[in-house]
Amino acid sequence: DNSIFSLREKLCIIMERIPLSVFEKFNNQELLLDVPEDRFISKSLQSPEIFSTPYKECTYFTKSNNNNILKFDDTTGLNTVLVSYTQQSKKRKQKKTNASSKGRPKIIGSDLTQGFSDFKPGSLKDIYLLNNIFKSIQYLIQNKNFTPQDFKIVTARRHLQKLMTIPIHKQEVQFNVIYWKGMIFFAYDWKSESTTKVEDPYNKLIQYTGFKFEEVVSDGTRDLNFYTVVQHCVDNVPVIYTAEVDCSIDKETGLENYIELKTHTKLADDKISTINKLNKKLLSTFIQTKFIDCQHSIIGFRSTNLKIVSIKKYTQRELAGEINSFPVILSDKCSINTKLIFQWYKLIMNWIILKEITDHNTPQIFRLSFKRDQELMNSYLKLEKIFQEDDNDTIFNDLVPEWFQSFIMNLF
Repeated sequence: DNSIFSLREKLCIIMERIPLSVFEKFNNQELLLDVPEDRFISKSLQSPEIFSTPYKECTYFTKSNNNNILKFDDTTGLNTVLVSYTQQSKKRKQKKTNASSKGRPKIIGSDLTQGFSDFKPGSLKDIYLLNNIFKSIQYLIQNKNFTPQDFKIVTARRHLQKLMTIPIHKQEVQFNVIYWKGMIFFAYDWKSESTTKVEDPYNKLIQYTGFKFEEVVSDGTRDLNFYTVVQHCVDNVPVIYTAEVDCSIDKETGLENYIELKTHTKLADDKISTINKLNKKLLSTFIQTKFIDCQHSIIGFRSTNLKIVSIKKYTQRELAGEINSFPVILSDKCSINTKLIFQWYKLIMNWIILKEITDHNTPQIFRLSFKRDQELMNSYLKLEKIFQEDDNDTIFNDLVPEWFQSFIMNLF
């Protein structure tokens, strides 16, 4: 057990829920060490680093939209950006000129609705499946000298993103947390969304503009996707996840080479509400890039008729600078900057890791829920054990495919 907490501290700390009001404590650092909750916060945040070890790109793969085959160590699906980044070789510049002369439309003025009639968004089940990370773990164990003990928290970046943006969007959400064989599978419960969400045609169109923007500003194969598999440690506890990569500066792997692409509505004015809306997008983008140590992002600003009117490149440092000069408003007394949002992450990860599990051979299933309260800052995260055996089996088997269960059990 790599946890920073001793057994005595674990027994002393009883934190049933994490309220949004912890952000006020992060802000003010008014922690009382005779209060168990405050002691837990203080201990979780005693190290100033977000992650206790450098990011590691464990592997990468290309995946076809037409099948579920993952081709590891394959960059075929890695698209290259058409926006100039560095003064590289003349050959590279020439290649870009040729691309535009072949009839590739200019980026500014591009219609992001073009092709929308053929757009079929992926199902929530397909979007949130963890099969990619399971296949990656199998590959790492079979080909890269990893062992099951090298993995603790297993997830995908989009699930972590859902957790991280709770204080930004403030909407009720839930996750399944499964403890099994020394690993913790962390997954957004998409079924809770599918029963409450009514499909909004405009939201579908806005979703499409994101895909179209990727097509407009990058060059590559459209029916292939590229993923990186990244690991970091929170207080020496490893977290591993897959992350889809939008494009790269060159057709080469390496976290410093990848680029995150986003679209946002053109800024109509400089009112606080307009800036706060943009900074929510910037903070969300910062979180995504930070998880894979991606140093570059591009935001395409779109007009009301969904044409690109301008684009802006950001380094990770510039993103952080913009957010921290005008942090995202959480309440009258509290706002969120890049430091505080990752303190929230560290706190929750330590909370999940700290959960005392006695039987590691039988899946232990918990539900992590964010519940809204009439008083916003009293809204909270709660981690509850699911006791119904039928529910447990269903959740475990839906999330962890049988082939992966057999693969892991054969290693023990």
